[in-house]
Amino acid sequence: MTTDTFLFTAGWLFFAALVAVIAALTIAAFGRDLLPWTAHPEPAHRPHPADQSRHSQVLPSQSSTR
Repeated sequence: MTTDTFLFTAGWLFFAALVAVIAALTIAAFGRDLLPWTAHPEPAHRPHPADQSRHSQVLPSQSSTR
């Protein structure tokens, strides 16, 4: 009877530790997807309006090469 109790306790502790390790690895690997409120959102790149107008204009050197 004592051996059965020991094996039951050892097995329970082994599987509890195994689940804890798997949970820790899962959170480490997929934490940003599983816990989105802990992720630091990266701001979207928004070009400055002056940059847009500068890129939309055709420079004289570009138009003469075509």
